[in-house]
Amino acid sequence: MFKFAHLADIHLGAYRDNFLKEANLNAFLKAMDICIQENVDFIIISGDLFDSNLPDIKILNSAVKKMKEVKNNGIEIYVIYGSHDYSPVSASMIDILHSAGLFVKLEPNFIKDKKTKANIAGISARKAIVDKQIMQEIKLQRIDENIHIFVFHAAIDIFTTEKFLEPLPFDIFPKGMDYYAGGHLHKRDIKKINNSLIAYPGPLFGYDYRDLESTAKGDKKGFYIVEFDSHGIKNYRFIEINVCEIDFIEYDAEGKSSLTVENDLMNILKIKSFKDKIVLLKIKGRLSSGKPGDIDFEKIRKDILEKEAKTIYINRNQLIGKEEENIEIKEENPEEIEKKIFEEFLKKIQFKNKILSDSKTCLELLNAIKEENIDEKKAEYEKRIVEKASKILFS
Repeated sequence: MFKFAHLADIHLGAYRDNFLKEANLNAFLKAMDICIQENVDFIIISGDLFDSNLPDIKILNSAVKKMKEVKNNGIEIYVIYGSHDYSPVSASMIDILHSAGLFVKLEPNFIKDKKTKANIAGISARKAIVDKQIMQEIKLQRIDENIHIFVFHAAIDIFTTEKFLEPLPFDIFPKGMDYYAGGHLHKRDIKKINNSLIAYPGPLFGYDYRDLESTAKGDKKGFYIVEFDSHGIKNYRFIEINVCEIDFIEYDAEGKSSLTVENDLMNILKIKSFKDKIVLLKIKGRLSSGKPGDIDFEKIRKDILEKEAKTIYINRNQLIGKEEENIEIKEENPEEIEKKIFEEFLKKIQFKNKILSDSKTCLELLNAIKEENIDEKKAEYEKRIVEKASKILFS
């Protein structure tokens, strides 16, 4: 009997907050240690190993050391890149580490794992329309009696109907695989169709507020270990990864003044213990008077940290003042919130340059501006940002 680990959506380097960034890394290191202890035969990572194509060097260094330890234990790692660690304009760290021999980047043709004889193929993520075209063009078929694994990073229509995820129809996927190793959906799910398992392990920790909130509400984060022999999949189990306790507080400010909201929050937080926890504070609703800016969130943040919380994440995306124009935002993913805001305001503004009327272009420009300066001189950093913005506008 053999076994492999299936991980996805690790997003190493995510978060600006240092504690959350380290917690995310620690979840990955813990998962790799478990893979070594379990003596798995190989590991599959279904995209978004990194949160960007060129991740934080400090985080990268720790991850590479651990993956080298895994490889030294005779465990091969098979990877595709996802929507985050892929870049259409520059190299991806996935390609660099593949060239260095740290792991194997999968392609849409089968390779055989030397130890187990499992046949493994995969498609790295690009854009949904490209993924669909590639999926329709590949002609993967079973080649022998050993198990066949197909690795992908995309939403599937039988798992979600969320339009912003642009799910692909499952009927265009290669037929007859024993195991479909999915990534991109940040929610654990697994289905059996005929003799095939289609699995999404979800993230190990997550990369934004939404992932943290789902964990606080009881969604377990982790990965699958799958047992198999030459005749197929025999068993699977979910391995939970928990690196820090999360305390979630939701407050409804509907019809209350900014002063009342601040006093209520201070009273609620006064009686709670936050020692060694990640604290999520979510405030939503329309104020009866005052503005969200009137609430002293910095004081609230400071009080929580003084109670020895590891970090505090305040979500007030759905808190609006009485006189503010209401843009209905149901999304909680930062990228989707930004996209929604751009779409609403672009309806009211006309640009001579039609490129700027596209919300996707605006988002790309925003992401370019948000890129951090890591050990660069100011002039070099500014030049890089200008060059990236120029490519977005004029390519």
